Amino acid sequence: MLDQFDSFLSGAFDSFIQGQFGARNGGGLFTIPGRGRDGDGNVVSGIGLSMLIKNSDGDDEWRDVGVSMPGLGSNKIRAKVAMLGGEAFIAAYSESTGVLSERVARYTVTGLVDGGIFDECWDVAQYAGRMYAAGKNDSDETKIAWEWVNEPVTQVDTVQITSFDAATTYTLTIGAATVNAVGVTDEEATAAALAEAWNASISKAFTVVTASSAGDTVTLTADEAGHPFTTTSSVTGGAGTIGAVTNQTPNIRPWINIGGAPTAYTDTPVTGFTQCLGIDEPDSAGAPWPYNGLFYASKVGGTAAADPGGIWDISSGAWSLISPASGIIPGGPYRLLKFNGQLIYGGQPWVKQGGIGADKFHGPIWRWNGDQSWTQLGDNSEFTVGASGVNSTCRTLGIFNDKLCAVVAANDFADGSTIATWNEDTSSWDTFGTNSADHANTGTSDILDIGGDRLLVPGCHVWDNNAGDYEADRYGDFPTNQSNTYFFHFPS
Repeated sequence: MLDQFDSFLSGAFDSFIQGQFGARNGGGLFTIPGRGRDGDGNVVSGIGLSMLIKNSDGDDEWRDVGVSMPGLGSNKIRAKVAMLGGEAFIAAYSESTGVLSERVARYTVTGLVDGGIFDECWDVAQYAGRMYAAGKNDSDETKIAWEWVNEPVTQVDTVQITSFDAATTYTLTIGAATVNAVGVTDEEATAAALAEAWNASISKAFTVVTASSAGDTVTLTADEAGHPFTTTSSVTGGAGTIGAVTNQTPNIRPWINIGGAPTAYTDTPVTGFTQCLGIDEPDSAGAPWPYNGLFYASKVGGTAAADPGGIWDISSGAWSLISPASGIIPGGPYRLLKFNGQLIYGGQPWVKQGGIGADKFHGPIWRWNGDQSWTQLGDNSEFTVGASGVNSTCRTLGIFNDKLCAVVAANDFADGSTIATWNEDTSSWDTFGTNSADHANTGTSDILDIGGDRLLVPGCHVWDNNAGDYEADRYGDFPTNQSNTYFFHFPS
């Protein structure tokens, strides 16, 4: 991933950062959500993007990058960022203040731009030089994986003559240019007259768009793909009316669906709510990746017991279920991670089909063996256990000191710890870091190895492995405890 940040920061965004701060000053870390401080040192409220820089005194300090993310509450566990070229793609973004729908946005040098089409977006990931998103529209819930194309398409708008009056003038306007037609006979004839007036205009605004009519409706079609136009409608005189211009096809298609609709064990489409993508990113060991590299995980819906999830890959061009069709199957996923050439699942406990009592729920962390089988990492006894079995949830996965690292919900390892690294020699978890109100807790989104045997956790706290405790101050003097944090790093 680091080369992606080099590319991103050497382009327009780097110029933007230098315009705000004078230079990157050795900054090497972003965090989202978060705001940090402005140029005068004042804490900026709200949710957005922050960057770690060296201030004039040479100290680390978080600075707000100037991106307000309205409506993105601090409880958005899946707030996620992925980089492609000169843009950042941000999942779990809301398009308007107070609306907590989860969407995708693009962050460019000009600011925050709606990323298009999604009613919900749960994850974004860069793979093989392309951007992917896991998201859906309420109108088509079964299509859940998308590739960013941002390709030009032919814009089509329509407008309806809703009532006829011979004393009414019907007008269409683009900018300062207008065309009009007086009501003729009926709605259908008036629509035809208005389309004819449009096509007869020599104004440049109208000559690049062709009008046609069918019944009482005028259709406006751009002559070239990608050409945008904005048309308004109005009437004067008489009692005739015209509808608002409706955009049927925008001039840009931002995303295309890939792989169709994954199906669950019952061959029903997946429309669950805890989805994530797994991608082929290099890990610290540089291990080869034997699979296609793009994976999708989902919870089918309802509860883990009634509707357990699945994991699919798309190496064949369509989504293929790679989690077992019977036995113990996934709950709701939070993270898919590549480590040492293997796919690791972290999320809700897996469900044993037909299991009862303490035998129903099993561990929250599993490894794909590549032969249609999975191995649970850690015995059930290493996690907190309730009447129905394991009730621990893995909130995130990462790499610390070249080892697989997992963070569970508050103190959900059996010994009361929150963080652990996987020990291949003993096939068990080496735990550390008990939870407190400030430290890695149920809102965990990400962790980051920052070197020196130190681990950065949400809230910008640092676990010092040598000292066996958290450092007293938040990393970079981060001004607020933002527990749901996604870190992304680039070289200084």
